[in-house]
Amino acid sequence: MFSCEPKVAQKSIAEMFARQVTYGEQSVGLLPQAAACGQFLERTEVSHRGLHGTAAALRVLAQEGQSNVEFEKVVQELLTFVEATVLQKDCQTLCMSEQEERRHVIHRGNVIKLSEVLYALTFVRDNESNVLEKRAHAIAHQIAIALQEGMKEGRAWSYFLDDLKAPELLPTAYALRAMATYSDSSIKTKRLAACTKYVSDHFTSDKLLLQTDTAVQSLCLFVMAYLPRSCDPPRLATQKAWFKRLWRQLEPLLAQDSESSYDYPYDDRYYYIRVPWQLYLIGAANKLAPSRFYSLAARHKLNAVTIAAASPEGFSYPSTYPGSGKGVPSRTAGIVYDLLDVLKKGPRPRAAYVMWRLRDGVRVIVGSRWFTYFANLGAFAIAAIAIVRWASSRDASLSDLGPSFVIAAITLVLANRRKLN
Repeated sequence: MFSCEPKVAQKSIAEMFARQVTYGEQSVGLLPQAAACGQFLERTEVSHRGLHGTAAALRVLAQEGQSNVEFEKVVQELLTFVEATVLQKDCQTLCMSEQEERRHVIHRGNVIKLSEVLYALTFVRDNESNVLEKRAHAIAHQIAIALQEGMKEGRAWSYFLDDLKAPELLPTAYALRAMATYSDSSIKTKRLAACTKYVSDHFTSDKLLLQTDTAVQSLCLFVMAYLPRSCDPPRLATQKAWFKRLWRQLEPLLAQDSESSYDYPYDDRYYYIRVPWQLYLIGAANKLAPSRFYSLAARHKLNAVTIAAASPEGFSYPSTYPGSGKGVPSRTAGIVYDLLDVLKKGPRPRAAYVMWRLRDGVRVIVGSRWFTYFANLGAFAIAAIAIVRWASSRDASLSDLGPSFVIAAITLVLANRRKLN
């Protein structure tokens, strides 16, 4: 399946995060016991730091730190930054400017950022003692409680905890995944089940489905596909039907590098979030449609992402907004790492893998332009030869043309179908 082993790509991503967090300017301004990550990797000269990048670094290095003592030390420093920015614990030790402190006051209520931090904290483990794990659990507990109390209508989230606006699907999807991954008795499973229903309602209602962007649909299907039973996810057959419908729309777009960017307002300012829907679509296919997961389109995209992630340059999508600069987006790198971790669990039987590859190969060939061209030509040739033979035969009747015309008609129908589903 992979031209490059996922472990190689994951190791490369982890090393990038470790270098950026350890030597980047965003950590130099902090005291020795704290570290952070910014928007980009391999940009050590940039001093910007924030929760998106720090959450991604924590997600990656927490897992790698389970087998690497050096990474475990970096995780400790990242936890110190998270405690100060999210929980306001010992803020003065970070030596942040007043402007940065004001910015973090707003970010403490950002649902997507809090959700990404919560999800990352669930991967923190200790090699020998459980001190680090207890520390992470204490932070995660407070974030989970804040998210639970900040729910709108008892079933979803807005972009900010104190936002009075109606709930939105995008922050709800990220929060639902994080809350479902974090297991704690203080989280009410009935509320998570209500959140799951809120997400699934956007697929059962034609009106809501038309209002939902396909990139957000990809994220939601990915989230629901891996939810535990306690969250009461929709029946697997139902999810598969939703995925099949979405795959038909998006499969042709896997040939290009594409992600979506969304703006959301708060306190007279606009914030943005980028959704790498191609990664989420492939991740959902792994669970909901293995035959699509092993399709040529998915394999080519996944191999391209894995090879790029394992290279010194790293993986990144083309910039979709002005002023982004160059570098490897830390949040995207964290999502790639997490996706590869999800995909490497539960390998498929080789026999089924060969069958799916063969099926998809036939589907691609039959759906190609060249096949259509030659099939059309063959259909007309069959009909023309039948007419010539009929005209040159003295005893022929019109019924003799029937079989040849039927074959020609069937060939035309098959040749001009856009896809074989």
